[in-house]
Amino acid sequence: MDEILDHQTQPDNPISATPFSVDLFSPSGENFFEEYTKKIAPVSVPIKNILMDSSTTDFVENLGQAFILSLEQKNDVLRIIRDILLGDLSAGDMTVTIAKKLTISQQTAQQIRDKIVKELFAPAIEDIKKIQREKFPDRVGQGSVNTTRPTMSQPPAPPQMKNGPPINQSNVIDLRNNP
Repeated sequence: MDEILDHQTQPDNPISATPFSVDLFSPSGENFFEEYTKKIAPVSVPIKNILMDSSTTDFVENLGQAFILSLEQKNDVLRIIRDILLGDLSAGDMTVTIAKKLTISQQTAQQIRDKIVKELFAPAIEDIKKIQREKFPDRVGQGSVNTTRPTMSQPPAPPQMKNGPPINQSNVIDLRNNP
């Protein structure tokens, strides 16, 4: 028995779940399955593919090998991926959540986050951004899913007026002298 439990916690123990199924069969209340399927139904096909495809399992398994993650840590990565895809977790919190759940350094968590965003989320990045904007409208531009620069993004500068009437320092326009 101890040998079986020991094998399950070894980094080389492969996962068999996807982000969709990682917690599907754990006891979570009587309406869990119905509520969960309602939550998944409206998401786009590219997001469903990431949630349910075995290639996501393979991706997380490779992450586990690269970063020497235990079975439970790999399952936590699957949960984080699921939560981002369904809008239950803000993409801006992804690095902190990875570091906390996996009990790893911020630097390693950032490396894992970057791989997930650039390699796994790439086919559905626009759909993910849309969900993130809908679920976290107050966080738009604060570190949402960004494939080019994984750090916090800055809000765009306000547009500059061209050929507008001159405004004096008191913000009053003198209409008497305009032709």
